[in-house]
Amino acid sequence: MQKLVVGNWKMYLTANQARSLAQICAAQLNDLCRENDIKLVLCPSAEAINGVVQAIADADALAVGAQDCASEQSGAFTGQVAAASLKEIGCAYVIIGHSELRVRGAESDDQLEKKLQQALAAELTPIFCIGETLQEKKADQTNHVIKEQLAPLKKAMASFKSLKKAYIAYEPVWAIGSGLVPDAPTIENVCAQLDQELQGYSDRVRYLYGGSVDADAARWLWQVPHLAGLLVGKASTDFQLLKKIVGYKQ
Repeated sequence: MQKLVVGNWKMYLTANQARSLAQICAAQLNDLCRENDIKLVLCPSAEAINGVVQAIADADALAVGAQDCASEQSGAFTGQVAAASLKEIGCAYVIIGHSELRVRGAESDDQLEKKLQQALAAELTPIFCIGETLQEKKADQTNHVIKEQLAPLKKAMASFKSLKKAYIAYEPVWAIGSGLVPDAPTIENVCAQLDQELQGYSDRVRYLYGGSVDADAARWLWQVPHLAGLLVGKASTDFQLLKKIVGYKQ
């Protein structure tokens, strides 16, 4: 079964830098991705999407995703980008609910559900992020937090009976940028809970892990049975590191 590596480039690269990195990925990683049965999804910032789409046009193992989308179809929403527009310019995926936006933008469950609805209506594959804070982890609240965070996705999926595929990225907030990664049993336990919470959608929902993913962590994360791939942050902006992460599935 094909695996997914999602490179969330955040705001680390300018539009020209993103296009240049995408060109290198298209030229040097496409064959490696095909050999390892991996789809590599590059998620640049919004202004760089068009250039990245052009840069990977001939690389069939690569795709482009957005880092977010608007919760509304159109209207007076300054600075927002509609899911339909993202689809028009070549995006196939969209990250929704990343903790950086949940915290800074104070996204409500209602807003997240609307974003998911817009993504699904535009035929974008959502990558929905969930994960607990360090305080919640210490209070043994991980299962409770995950159950609550899944609510917008479950509601959105219930409205789209024809849903083809969605990804859930377990990305514990305490792991992002910390260099810390939960162990395999912890990740497996979270995946088992997701299976239980998403009964009826198991054939259409797959799981990713994100949070301080680097080349060393990728070595063993590829071996975690329930995982369908990885969501990689800053490390994905370093071509040599990204190549190692993609290559470790061999």
